[in-house]
Amino acid sequence: MNKPFKIEGTWELPFTRAEVWPLLSRTDWLSQSLGLPSAARCARPLPKGGVAVFGRGRFAGLRLQWEELPLDWLEEEFFRGQWLFSEGPFAEAEFGLELRDKAPGEIWVRATATVKPRVAWGGWLAELVLAPKLTKGFKRIIQQVTGALQARKPVAWPRLRRSSVDEDALQASLQLLMDRGFAAELVARLGGLIREAADAELTAIRPLALARQWEQEPWEVARLCLYGARCGLLELNWRILCPACRLPRTEPAPTLVQLPGTLTCELCQVSHDGEFDRSVELAFTVATAIRERPASALELPHPANQPHIGSQILLAPGQRRAWRIPPLTHRMRLRSPQVKAPVTLSPDEAPTQVLQPVILCEPDAFKVRMEYGRLPDYAVQVLNPNDYAVLLILERLEWSTDILTAAQATAWQEFRDLFPAETVAAKRHFTVGTQAVSVTSLYGHNAPGQRLDDAAIFRAVQMLAAVFKEILRQHHGGLVRVDGDTFLAVFGQPEDALAAARLAHERLPEADPNPVVQARLALRSALHVGPCLVVNANDRLDYTGAIVRLAAALVETCPANHMVMTDAFFGRIEAAGAGPTLVPSPVAAEAKPRGFDHIQKVWRLAMK
Repeated sequence: MNKPFKIEGTWELPFTRAEVWPLLSRTDWLSQSLGLPSAARCARPLPKGGVAVFGRGRFAGLRLQWEELPLDWLEEEFFRGQWLFSEGPFAEAEFGLELRDKAPGEIWVRATATVKPRVAWGGWLAELVLAPKLTKGFKRIIQQVTGALQARKPVAWPRLRRSSVDEDALQASLQLLMDRGFAAELVARLGGLIREAADAELTAIRPLALARQWEQEPWEVARLCLYGARCGLLELNWRILCPACRLPRTEPAPTLVQLPGTLTCELCQVSHDGEFDRSVELAFTVATAIRERPASALELPHPANQPHIGSQILLAPGQRRAWRIPPLTHRMRLRSPQVKAPVTLSPDEAPTQVLQPVILCEPDAFKVRMEYGRLPDYAVQVLNPNDYAVLLILERLEWSTDILTAAQATAWQEFRDLFPAETVAAKRHFTVGTQAVSVTSLYGHNAPGQRLDDAAIFRAVQMLAAVFKEILRQHHGGLVRVDGDTFLAVFGQPEDALAAARLAHERLPEADPNPVVQARLALRSALHVGPCLVVNANDRLDYTGAIVRLAAALVETCPANHMVMTDAFFGRIEAAGAGPTLVPSPVAAEAKPRGFDHIQKVWRLAMK
């Protein structure tokens, strides 16, 4: 019998687990940096749900084929994996990484690998070739991670491919950004990223993630990337994320019109429609005129690209295990590809001093029962009564704030001005789960004794539109269309819509420098929030649905120099803590908008 060969190493790092985990849990880049074989991978559906992932490659000139079992992990503490080989000198390999606190601000990093040879000389290969390679490689990775964290710079991952850069083209594009007025530090950081990062880091640049890493204002970094795309430095990269695994599962599209309306995730074996405010993402990639970029490949799940997953575990058929999970400080969802119905776990369902939950993984649903006793380290018991393996995933319901959604990007005036031709394909629509809309109408010029001529009205609308666009840039909204003297704008957050509408009322005098005309102008606004559709209207990105129709109808019921908010909108404002800041206080009222059967509860706010 061939004896397994174990490789391990331990290092001290002067950082916290939260700082180190996002770097060392990138198992894809980690394996490449260690010099493990580059692999071609494919996923095959399993009869009871989920997929099996297979890989093939070469090591030391020898052909290898294997199955990759899903990783077990607990965020910021450990991950473990196993490969089962069907060809080559090895039978199986287990590997893992563990982070443990040593002292405040200091941790131990322990990496292990156990290789079971298929043939006798496989043990020799593991001892004399694989072990030195892994030991040396991991030592170098630790040095790179340590240096990067100390210098607050990206990690220079060893062995990851870095294509050459056209320095003249890069400098020309960076100068255009400087000419646009961007801070020199921001431009230099973006230039350094494009010049020094590995190819894999440039296939999907997330501006909000960059802002977090650089400790910069998120919208300013997003604006930098948008202008970078206009300057030829970057390219737009639209993609749809799978709502289950939250990984990209469509080919990146350079324009919205090329983006499909649905995706099929080959890992989750499900199909989904794209949701503009959740699963449709705008990322960026380096322009090919600046630097060559690799073709996209199947992105496999790992802890770093699935930060919403707190823990996951693979249960063998008939197995019962203690499962360490993160503390249930907020609601989390337990799901499995092999169990039809997920279940939401609340903080009040956490283990008590005398009771612990036992989770049974039935094919149709999870069943939770309480048993006396409690396991240490915040563990629960999980039981797989089936004759097939079950993968358990405990995840947060909230999506990552690193994602710049299509709804956020396309609702911003900066984007709409820079890319006016960006729209979805004709006869295709996307849903938006939550969108804030503002309908603002120029009012008073048709009132008795205050009638203005057509030229004055046109001039006022044009000047007000320019003012409104400036306000929308500041408050992350976008002007969708102007119908006569009525403006439709959209926002990602109700607080931004409210702030922009109030500012528009304050700056109404800028619509015309003539005091006589100013005295005859007034605004009225209606604000609403809810689901809607994004569509192509005359080759422009437009919004439609009940919330748009209701806001347009409510503005007609609004007195001059007033703002009316639907009850749903005002509820969101109060939930965000902005209600008490409204002066004077909004007054509850009822409105019967034209075209709607029911009386609407609204909140009116006097602006003068």
